[in-house]
Amino acid sequence: MNAKTKKQTAPLPLTKAQQDRIKAVAEKQAARADGPPMTLILKDDVLQITFTQAEPDLANILMMAGLATCDPSFMAGVQGQVAANCLLPVLTIRRN
Repeated sequence: MNAKTKKQTAPLPLTKAQQDRIKAVAEKQAARADGPPMTLILKDDVLQITFTQAEPDLANILMMAGLATCDPSFMAGVQGQVAANCLLPVLTIRRN
């Protein structure tokens, strides 16, 4: 079987609701602020996260906002999952 498939050149027609949703997502993405720059260093089987932000607490809050949470316990859980996925026993956040 050597049938060639035709490449679709015309976009699929979108409903007004779909167009509005795409526009809303594009506007939200254009308006979003990036999270704080950070450095990840693996040292002695510990992942150290250092924020380049002058205030580490502010950097943590910005990261929480980026993850759409206001719950510090949830954030700690996310950080724990990152550590577990990195196969590391401990995740530490160095505060300057």
